[in-house]
Amino acid sequence: MSHGLNRPSAAPPTSLFSIVMGITGLGLAWRNAHLYGLVPASIAEILLLCGGILFGLFSLYCGYRLIKNRSRTEPVTPVGQLEQLSFAATVSLSLLLLAAAILPYSTQAAKCLWITGAAAQFSLGLATLSLLIRGPHSPAILTPLLFLPLAGNLLGPVSGIPLGFAGASWLMFTAGLISWLTLLVLLFGRLTGFRAIPAEKLPSMAIFITPPALAFAAYLELNHALIDFPGHLFFFAGLFFLLLNFAMIDRFLRIPFSIRCWSFSFPLAALAGAAFDYRAAIGSTLPSAIPIALIVLATVTIAILAVRSLFELYRARKAGMAGLLAPRNSPQD
Repeated sequence: MSHGLNRPSAAPPTSLFSIVMGITGLGLAWRNAHLYGLVPASIAEILLLCGGILFGLFSLYCGYRLIKNRSRTEPVTPVGQLEQLSFAATVSLSLLLLAAAILPYSTQAAKCLWITGAAAQFSLGLATLSLLIRGPHSPAILTPLLFLPLAGNLLGPVSGIPLGFAGASWLMFTAGLISWLTLLVLLFGRLTGFRAIPAEKLPSMAIFITPPALAFAAYLELNHALIDFPGHLFFFAGLFFLLLNFAMIDRFLRIPFSIRCWSFSFPLAALAGAAFDYRAAIGSTLPSAIPIALIVLATVTIAILAVRSLFELYRARKAGMAGLLAPRNSPQD
């Protein structure tokens, strides 16, 4: 699904919540940096506040779109259904991130957000798996966006363990880990044996970074902040997929800007936060320049995306079109 300039969709644009994920994830990464004495706390808290405000605004906007278009029905292909589930997962993942953000201030509010987000995330994962195993499907149905509803369960333990939801956190971690590894094999088969992902969908390749970064953060909580073989494996898998994305940077630079470009934001922020945790756990074995470089990369990327989004929104509104916010249906790739 590409995002065009003049064809509105009946479905609410839940892809907007990828912006919330990016900004909130960056705030949590800056909070990690503060915990290790590198930056003032205010930077992280301002970013987290912005993420919460945007979540509220986007929720109202999506609710308005849902009510406005409630009488419209559009045929949805299996590819379209999976994309809807994938973008819906950005809402539940945003709730889990906001639970971690608000945890130092209110345990009860964090619990409410976590329970709602975890239930929605796990349900979306089950719905996605149910749709996939009905088959047979074209290889085109497999895209990195599927990591959001499936491997997104790995985010559960990050705030679930501190909140006391140990059993549910282990369930989400297990489901997310199995789904990530299975989908990873299937995606590499699709990407090497089927035609390439279309250019407008290329930003989703950055999502490859997210599952190992989340798996590391979750494993750290589940393993009582001890780093052993799985912890090392998860963290360096995230670095590997970051380098894989750098190898494709020439293709990324030619992509027309759309809301999909926010796919770069949360993976970079999640990996930056994981790097500070990894550095704190193992000491000087990891050069301090690596987490610093990662958080600078994430911050600069998100700042560019924010400025470009505001510019495109201003230009679209000036032209009388809902450019950045109105997705259009695209043919199956």
